Amino acid sequence: MATRRCPMMIWQEAILLICSAFFISVSSFEVMAEAVWDDEWDSLSLLQRSSGRLLSYEDDAAQCSNSQPTQLFLDFDDTFKSSGGHWPSGCDGLYTKEVIYPGLAQFVLEIARGPSEAMEVLRPSVFSARPDGIDFLKVTDNSPQAMAMSAKQSPQDPAIWDQYNAEAKLQIPSDLRAYNYQDGGIRQILSNATDGGKFSLNAGGSKYGDVLDFFDFAKMGKTKFESFASFFAPGGAQGSGEACAVWLGDDGQGDCNPAAQDMRRFVKGGTKELALKVAFIHRLTCSNKPACQDAEAEEGAAPVIMFDTYLDAARSALQHGFISHGGFKRVEDAVTSFYAVYCHQDGSTRAPETLSDGACVQLRTAILKDGTEDSLVKPPVLQLRAEGRFEAFCSGCCSGDSPNGQSRFDFNGETFRCHNLYHTPSWWRLSLQASGYDCQTHCKEEA
Repeated sequence: MATRRCPMMIWQEAILLICSAFFISVSSFEVMAEAVWDDEWDSLSLLQRSSGRLLSYEDDAAQCSNSQPTQLFLDFDDTFKSSGGHWPSGCDGLYTKEVIYPGLAQFVLEIARGPSEAMEVLRPSVFSARPDGIDFLKVTDNSPQAMAMSAKQSPQDPAIWDQYNAEAKLQIPSDLRAYNYQDGGIRQILSNATDGGKFSLNAGGSKYGDVLDFFDFAKMGKTKFESFASFFAPGGAQGSGEACAVWLGDDGQGDCNPAAQDMRRFVKGGTKELALKVAFIHRLTCSNKPACQDAEAEEGAAPVIMFDTYLDAARSALQHGFISHGGFKRVEDAVTSFYAVYCHQDGSTRAPETLSDGACVQLRTAILKDGTEDSLVKPPVLQLRAEGRFEAFCSGCCSGDSPNGQSRFDFNGETFRCHNLYHTPSWWRLSLQASGYDCQTHCKEEA
């Protein structure tokens, strides 16, 4: 089934491709950018040497302590949300473009809290290769991605957010306090401050790349490593020497190699301790990727853990002592609730606008590692708005798995088209009845 994309998404892709074509045609810019990168890299190296640590690594550096505040940095495309397989964003075609991966937000929160389930945490920030100078490509506080990383979901949120899984429910303690690293958050946590705010994405502390990064995976990785190193450099985040970082990326471009490979051996200035606690790398199904593999923790190097789903990531995090058992169960609740709403228990998709059969099979496999077939038929632990949308669609537009001739249905105080359950009728969106395929996928009765 063809992916439906809104006009804004199409315009964003078109502008990005025009920019890309322009820079490809101007070969001198490549040379100039490489020279600028070398100058910046030399400056960073000098900065590290002046603080007592070379950018080269120390073989006897200790692992970063689990007791220190944890700053999580995550990639955007194919890590936070799917690229839909659209170049130059990424290559993951299991989910539709813009869909936020099930369990991602809860996993990020649990990593921030750690095995002791801390009640004072640092908000996560994005490290992306998206061009820094193109503002509409950046994540904002009002984006669906930012809303998914909070507990601010509202019935008034756009209908399309159900398709994107932006209505995912986070299990957040009501008295948990969160801080931004760029506002002295590390120092505030270490001093037992009590003036933190709600947990959310730290959009203001996110960092981006350059248009030219899109043509070279190594440059993408270098850009992200530079952002990582600058966090710990003099003039970077206050108190960074007393904090650990966690990197969350994917293996489709440069997040693993070279970014994670450089991060895992980086030593905090003035210490004999690694800056990185662990790198989690999302294993994608696409081909022509840079080489990447798991790596155990060793003297002078942090571990690299690869995963297929965020339930798999949480399982590995629990086994390595990075989250609590309760934290794992909360990620499990998020993933199994998503599966119960968006997939059929046999592993086929209930929502082809959101994810493919392959994605549902992948989630099903992850769930069954800890459970039985019975765990696939349990009602969702978390109540997702999308479940009510499917129920309203099926009762208003279908009779079983066949169209009932109606062209509209009502949900949440609004009227939607049977032909697309996320669209309201308008003069350019005619009210058409559902197709047989729509009813069969959304409304198929479970065996």
